[in-house]
Amino acid sequence: MNCFPSCEISLPKIGKTLIASKLDICKTPSVLTLAIVSDGKRSVSSFIAGNRQQYRTIGNEYWPLQLQVKFHNANGGGYYVGGCIQTVRTGNTNCFMSGFIDDYSDSGCGNHRSLVILAACLVFVAVIAMFYRIYVSRKSKNNQKPSYCIQKTVLQGDDDIFHGITIHSDKNAISKADAPEVLKKSLKEWKTNNIREVWIVFGFPF
Repeated sequence: MNCFPSCEISLPKIGKTLIASKLDICKTPSVLTLAIVSDGKRSVSSFIAGNRQQYRTIGNEYWPLQLQVKFHNANGGGYYVGGCIQTVRTGNTNCFMSGFIDDYSDSGCGNHRSLVILAACLVFVAVIAMFYRIYVSRKSKNNQKPSYCIQKTVLQGDDDIFHGITIHSDKNAISKADAPEVLKKSLKEWKTNNIREVWIVFGFPF
């Protein structure tokens, strides 16, 4: 007999007893929950998948019942469940469940797990993509060579106390074609600003 998801049995001296079962394979280990209504008293008991017999005391003071459940993973997949109720006063034992339940009994869990796995994969891909972009960006910056042909209109330098100017060639890189025009404009500006002397420091980048 497999009381899944629900069934009805008759207990001696008590009569009709309703049993509803729910398997939650989303939890680790899986959990089996049994809701039992007997002699007007409702009880809910949960059992974790394992290899040992588990017991719960249910019922009422006059008709105490012992719920006996064995719930564990099956070798071929799914779960084995054995469940019985013992009427303590009479000593009678009535079994309501003895058989296998497959992994898909709780259909919502499969979808939940799939969504979790999909979300984890998307996060993993996003992280990999982010690190790849950082790697490519840094590699691109490292491969960039400084340009020594920046077009300038006037040579720039540092003023000194003698009303002169010191020009550093590595800070005023110009192309060969632009050199005459830049020099001409620079001389004109220096003359306008009454620059008395011009020092040129040559430096070559390596």
